[in-house]
Amino acid sequence: MTADIHDIAEQRPHLTVAADGGVHVIPCDLVRSVIAGDKPSTMLTEPVLRRIIEEWFESSNGAVGVPHVDAAPVGYDAAF
Repeated sequence: MTADIHDIAEQRPHLTVAADGGVHVIPCDLVRSVIAGDKPSTMLTEPVLRRIIEEWFESSNGAVGVPHVDAAPVGYDAAF
């Protein structure tokens, strides 16, 4: 298995999202740009979007009717 490694030190704070068998580290500015419509949602993978929506739904109303996905929660890393 190969992966691209990117230095995101200058892109902090960032989100860490456990989805699709791995952890994705995404700059908050990128997520904000997607929310604002400045960048397409395709910038984020489908598993990442599903996990973000699941976490939001669980925090907003207790996930009534949403099947549980066994994955770590979305984290916000503001310490860096």
